[in-house]
Amino acid sequence: MQAPTLVSVFILVIAWGSASPIDGDGGVCATAGRICGPVPCVPQNGGSHFTCDCGKDQYFNATAQRCYHVRNCIADPCISGVCRDDDGRSARTCDCSNINHMTPDCRVEEKLLMACGKYFGGVMYNEDEELICSCPFGMKFNGDGCESIACGVSAFTCTQICGEKHLREDKRCCQGWDTSCYAVYEENTYCKPGTVPTGKDPKNLNCTNICAIGRDPCEYSCTYKDSKSPQFTCTCPEGKELYDVFRCRDKTMCNENEEVECSKKGQRCVVRERRAVCKCPDDKIFLNGGCIASCTEPKKSTCATTLGECKIIDNVETCVCSDPLIWDEAEKKCILEKQFIYDVQFEFYEFPKNPTEEWWALRIDRAMKNLYGKSLRKTRLVEFGKTSTTEMTFAEEPDKALLNRILHCRQYGSSGACLFAPDLYVVNTTAKAPMAVDICTRYIDASSLIDQQILKCHNDGDGKYSIRCRGKNTLPPAKHGELTVVECDDKSLCTEEKSRECQKSGSECVVRNNEHHCENAPEGSLSTKGTSPAEPGKDTPTRPTASPEERTSSGEPGKHPSTETTPSPNGGPNSAERFATTSAALLIGILIPVVLV
Repeated sequence: MQAPTLVSVFILVIAWGSASPIDGDGGVCATAGRICGPVPCVPQNGGSHFTCDCGKDQYFNATAQRCYHVRNCIADPCISGVCRDDDGRSARTCDCSNINHMTPDCRVEEKLLMACGKYFGGVMYNEDEELICSCPFGMKFNGDGCESIACGVSAFTCTQICGEKHLREDKRCCQGWDTSCYAVYEENTYCKPGTVPTGKDPKNLNCTNICAIGRDPCEYSCTYKDSKSPQFTCTCPEGKELYDVFRCRDKTMCNENEEVECSKKGQRCVVRERRAVCKCPDDKIFLNGGCIASCTEPKKSTCATTLGECKIIDNVETCVCSDPLIWDEAEKKCILEKQFIYDVQFEFYEFPKNPTEEWWALRIDRAMKNLYGKSLRKTRLVEFGKTSTTEMTFAEEPDKALLNRILHCRQYGSSGACLFAPDLYVVNTTAKAPMAVDICTRYIDASSLIDQQILKCHNDGDGKYSIRCRGKNTLPPAKHGELTVVECDDKSLCTEEKSRECQKSGSECVVRNNEHHCENAPEGSLSTKGTSPAEPGKDTPTRPTASPEERTSSGEPGKHPSTETTPSPNGGPNSAERFATTSAALLIGILIPVVLV
């Protein structure tokens, strides 16, 4: 039965550049088709788009501007060993010459398979990525196969060991039990599991705790209370923890005592660099002896002046930019890069039973960078489900013929699938031509948090946008990259009462000469569109963008995380801070925040 398909919507976010015509004197291959480089360009559909022809079993990579084999190491990686594909030019081969117990062509040696299977064990990788036997309990891998260490397991009884042929191979205990597993044997005539004889006289075995004589089966060391008792406990060095009675691994969990100590401080215990530490939840900071869930007022004010919002991320007060704004490290504020947005839709082929967002995001990113080349800066899967949405940011505006390359998907046999190389399969003919989208319409106007009585968004053309005060009295504009923000002077703000009065008559409130007036709202302005919130999941970004230095700073317990800047020395609001209390504060909620990684 064919697996279900899934419709996916892509948003292509494209940074500014000059677009060339679809067809010039030399045709599409002389313009957009130059991306093919030395590979032959073939016009398609009368020049509306084109392909870069690599021939059979090859595909074109627009980033590298050359051809790759469809079964290269990226598209079909090796599970083990070294992958070789002549830098993508040929079908990949896997070389396991340097891996113990594997053949050069990466098959498990028959000898190891037989040795591991002798006692119903399998083959597994250890922490060092080496092949070993997965031995049953009471046995361990000795380099060639499984051997019994049953006499070192105090949890066993002689009856249990006697009843299992593979466990009886350890002769250090249960002496004389070979004749019968259910007979009654006299005490002191045999050693119990967990003890071994230290005397040579069969009548005086002098059974001693295996840990006491240094023959313990533990990976590192052990402790015991009585040398005549079979009971002992394996121990691990600092930074490691016991995980299967005998062996240790890197510490991953806090023990009960560590959990209790942290809870006394109102914190939780986590393991950092193999050590237990007490910390607040990631969305809180440690302040005044406790975990606080909200940013401090000084940091809120600082973030507002950057056109950002304060969020606590990894225990650090962080200025977050709302998508599509990003953090400018040099300017220390949120900016808008010049962008051109497009929507594209197609269906996935044979959607896997247990897909993950990361699984699809990786394949989408590789496929789109392969399709559009170096001008594609990044991709981001912003919505995942039956209808998935991905954002793609380009370094320059692509020619329409280049955008339409998505219409020419390479057919994959007769299955009804086609391939966006290297490994994204979609249903053939379902890809649609990209549709342009305006940032004001998609993001700003769709936000329920912008005060549409005071601010309105404009597409100024050529990738430039502005947020303008509706009133006539404004302060000088503030540049945030390609976004210009014109903040309102306090005198230009209409009162709530007057705004409601104007709305009832279908007009908008403006201030002229310090007096309120109701005027007809321009068609298409924010006030004529209402203030209904955006529908959940509709064109709404989902992750915050934070300044890099804040994302790497540490909030140590007992210390208040430092901020990037400080308020004005005189304590009064400067121009930027006035913006924070009027227009900028209203802009914070334009979009759901997006974290810059």
